[in-house]
Amino acid sequence: MPVAIPFIALAVTLAGTAITTVKASQQAKFQAAVAKQNAEINEDNADRARDRAQIEAQDQNRIDAAIQGQLLADQAASGLALGSGSFALQRKGAKVDTTLNAKRRAQAGELEANRFLTQAGVSKSEAANFKTAGKTALLSGALSAAGSIAGSAAGSSLLSGAKTTA
Repeated sequence: MPVAIPFIALAVTLAGTAITTVKASQQAKFQAAVAKQNAEINEDNADRARDRAQIEAQDQNRIDAAIQGQLLADQAASGLALGSGSFALQRKGAKVDTTLNAKRRAQAGELEANRFLTQAGVSKSEAANFKTAGKTALLSGALSAAGSIAGSAAGSSLLSGAKTTA
């Protein structure tokens, strides 16, 4: 009966190691999948940010065109020549403002998209790290099991009175 105790201890140790190893590997796989999904969401959000900025720029261009049209109509209603210096400068200034508004909206959308893409890159790195952690857990568990087996074998040979060589 005393000889069976080391084998029972070994079996319990191996079972515990196997359970811990498998659970750690499963957790790492789950975390990797979540990080990968987060990366995909951030990439989609980047596309949406660009699309939204483009739509906002188009909307602003329509508003600016209406303002330009109203400016021209108001100038024409004054009865003065539309080609005069002041009127031409007003229209030119309004056109410059329109162009700058469109560029600012596009840049804002691109900045937002870049933030999402940066976060997507971070999430991809996290996914890779979690996958590595899962593989490391499996290797660690295998090494721990091998150490337990070796220790048990050495202990049982000492119990049985066998000589060991170092």
